[in-house]
Formats: sequence, structure tokens, C-alpha cells
Amino acid sequence: MNEPRTSHMTASKHILRYLKGTIDFGLLFPKVSRSMEGTLEVWSDSDWSGDKVDRRSTFGYFIQYEGAPIS
Repeated sequence: MNEPRTSHMTASKHILRYLKGTIDFGLLFPKVSRSMEGTLEVWSDSDWSGDKVDRRSTFGYFIQYEGAPIS
């Protein structure tokens, strides 16, 4: 990283504290039927210049693995 600043160190420490505090968290993948085994589904949507004020576009997505959301 070029020219790291104090704010970068602060952000890094914040992330590490978060990870330490959530060490016991995890994802639960429910038992699924054979037809769903190994299924990865991804949905997305976007628009082109949908914001009428500054003409910005927006994008969203949803990912699930074997029926459980992961992102």
C-alpha cells in the first residue's frame, strides 16, 4: 500500500476487532434435497441513470448457495 495513513491503521484495527468479536458466527446451510445439492443461484438487477438528480446508475445482487443466502 502506498503512503498508508493513520486512518488506514484505524480502519484495519476496526475490521480486526469486528472479526475477533464475530469469531463464533457462521453460515448455516440447511439440508437440501438432492436436486438442490451444490446449487449456486445469483440474481442481479441494475438501471441506467435511474437517479433523476445526478443521473447515477444503481446495481444490486443476491447470491444463495443450496437455498441459504451468502451475499
